[in-house]
Amino acid sequence: MPGDNINAVSELAETAVSTSCLHNFADMLTTQEVCELFHVSRPTIYHLVANHELTAIRIGSKNLYPKASVKALIEKRTR
Repeated sequence: MPGDNINAVSELAETAVSTSCLHNFADMLTTQEVCELFHVSRPTIYHLVANHELTAIRIGSKNLYPKASVKALIEKRTR
């Protein structure tokens, strides 16, 4: 029976990782993608983050930008 509990926990962990983490990464853009979308340089993107106009999430040495944050900035800038 203890083996069954370990397997159940392992399955739950795998499901949580596959449904939440990978889904979240699919909703993210890289710095390069955001630069291309806005037709601006990297320093401009970093300036937007520093001014809290764009949300960045640091994973290791990379910044990722939630698509919702990018969309909100586009909507704000096009009003």
